Amino acid sequence: MPYKWHNILLPIAIGVGVTWWIFAEQLGDFSWGEVHMTGRAWWGIALAALMLLGREVGYVCRYRFITNGDLTWMQALKVCVMCEFSSAMTPSSVGGSGLSMVFMHRYGISIGRGTTLMLSTVFFDGLFCVVSRPLVLLFVPWSELVSPLNVDWIMDPGLLIGLIYGSVVAGTATLFLGIVVWPNWMRALLDRLFRLPLLRRWHGKALELGTNMVNASRELRAQSAGWWLKCIGVTFMSWTCRFLIINALMYAFVDGLDQVLVFARQTVVWLVLIACPTPGGSGVGEWLFSDFYGDMLATGSVAVVVALLWRVFSYYVFLVMGAVVAPLWLRGDSDSNSDDENEQNDK
Repeated sequence: MPYKWHNILLPIAIGVGVTWWIFAEQLGDFSWGEVHMTGRAWWGIALAALMLLGREVGYVCRYRFITNGDLTWMQALKVCVMCEFSSAMTPSSVGGSGLSMVFMHRYGISIGRGTTLMLSTVFFDGLFCVVSRPLVLLFVPWSELVSPLNVDWIMDPGLLIGLIYGSVVAGTATLFLGIVVWPNWMRALLDRLFRLPLLRRWHGKALELGTNMVNASRELRAQSAGWWLKCIGVTFMSWTCRFLIINALMYAFVDGLDQVLVFARQTVVWLVLIACPTPGGSGVGEWLFSDFYGDMLATGSVAVVVALLWRVFSYYVFLVMGAVVAPLWLRGDSDSNSDDENEQNDK
């Protein structure tokens, strides 16, 4: 098994521990009598599971589409699971997409091409982030997004969120220029920039990134408009389903909520999680939930249940899938897929 159990249990322990700490006062008075498991509650939980399925279907389709069918549907599913597992095991700022070329390489996609495809997925994810955040402001005032935030943040919450969003915009714009518009110019810029004395030690890696951008540009420019629309469409579908999980859970246990506001705040939560240093955002995600949704939950008992269910559907499930299912799949692949890999390498 490629991962040790203590590496898997650590982020779970962090998340549950922070949840316990945040809601310690409410847990002292926890009562299942305040958590009404009505038909609506079960329906909301089922909707959350459906949104989780939609999220994964979107990502599986994206791996299938970006490789132009060189990955089978089952191979695309396995790559998706391993990427989700890696995301859950590494800081959110690192993510699992950065390892996708390693997972795709198992199925005959060269590391060079895999890196090209990885850059395209990072661009698609960044594009959704750049587009979706301003869109929610058309429906929800900024003051309502940040009004419940705790004043104990390390800096003004609005400033922090703005800095993270600005970095995502800058990174996405750089990727767009580098892999679509001016790849050779971007490579030359990186070459010159990282020849400076303070940056010279990273010159090799910067040059490799520039070369990957040039290679990515060749492949992406050759794709049809339909390819772009499909890849962007399934990316937007996946992220939207990811955000709607909390809508389904809040619907399950809380009456009369503004579901647009619930969704809008979720876009900000995931934006902050991008800069999170803990594995899969463990601990930080639970803290953000208490800050962003505490004012919407009537009792501490309901808050604890919704918070834990949200993290189960958005995080813990991928630890289980990766720890149990993915290694079994991968061990069973080597013989059955060797011929397929050779055929794909000849393409």
